[in-house]
Amino acid sequence: MLHTDDFADTGWVTVRVAGDRELTVSFDATPGTGPGGPSAQILDALLPRVRDLLTDFDTVRRTAVDHLWQWGAEPSDTDDDRAEFIATMHPAELVVREDGGFALHYTETGGRMLDGYWPAVHFTADRAPTEVTVEC
Repeated sequence: MLHTDDFADTGWVTVRVAGDRELTVSFDATPGTGPGGPSAQILDALLPRVRDLLTDFDTVRRTAVDHLWQWGAEPSDTDDDRAEFIATMHPAELVVREDGGFALHYTETGGRMLDGYWPAVHFTADRAPTEVTVEC
């Protein structure tokens, strides 16, 4: 179980999820965030949310990758294309905001994204995906 002290030095932590894959958990830049990450008060408020998301991570991951597929799929894409896409998208970072919303960043190994770019699916606090950004 994650504790405030886990984030004390860096503001982020790496956990194991989804078939023993590594996932970085961090927090967005907020007024209470310093060089070592969010204040202990912010962490205390957000850690129950982080724990909840990690407990139900398979559902969060599946919702995010489905949203990502719908966002970028071409009309000519087949079910096989979808299966390959899903198999090559790997969650890499969960970024939690103070309002309870979050973003799930992915790495992609299937060649659909340009090198050096990665997609992120952004969610509201009630876990509704709202947008996709492509970051570099």
